[in-house]
Amino acid sequence: MVSPSPVAPQPGSIRALIEELAQLEDAVRSVQRQSASTGAGAEQVLDPQLLELLKREAQIVAALRRARHRGSLPDSP
Repeated sequence: MVSPSPVAPQPGSIRALIEELAQLEDAVRSVQRQSASTGAGAEQVLDPQLLELLKREAQIVAALRRARHRGSLPDSP
């Protein structure tokens, strides 16, 4: 018997944003581990890939906050 494939969240939906945020957090941790393992020395420069991930993360958090203010998300306790 074939199990049904999971339904992908609609682009821009709260679920899709949260999914992407979780993936970005994993990617950020991975980039940070790689940077730490290279032993960059005394002068450390942020990895351009990390900067891009952090920018996208900020965009997603902003979108989630906007959704909350529109009433799309329940208030936290």
